[in-house]
Amino acid sequence: MAFELSGMLVDDISPAKVADVVMHYVHFATLEDTEEIYYYRDGRYVPGGETLIGKIVQEAFKRLEIHMKL
Repeated sequence: MAFELSGMLVDDISPAKVADVVMHYVHFATLEDTEEIYYYRDGRYVPGGETLIGKIVQEAFKRLEIHMKL
């Protein structure tokens, strides 16, 4: 998966903007009772959305050379 964050200044990056980019590429569903996050893959929703979000965000910041604990 490729994520487009280029052209953004570090000061312009906000949680809302990062969320918009992630949700542009991956469809998520959250269970109301447990708040577990599922993501759409191969025609169905599968568990592990929170882990996937973390991996995507860490990789994006790594590529932007932004080093911080997420």
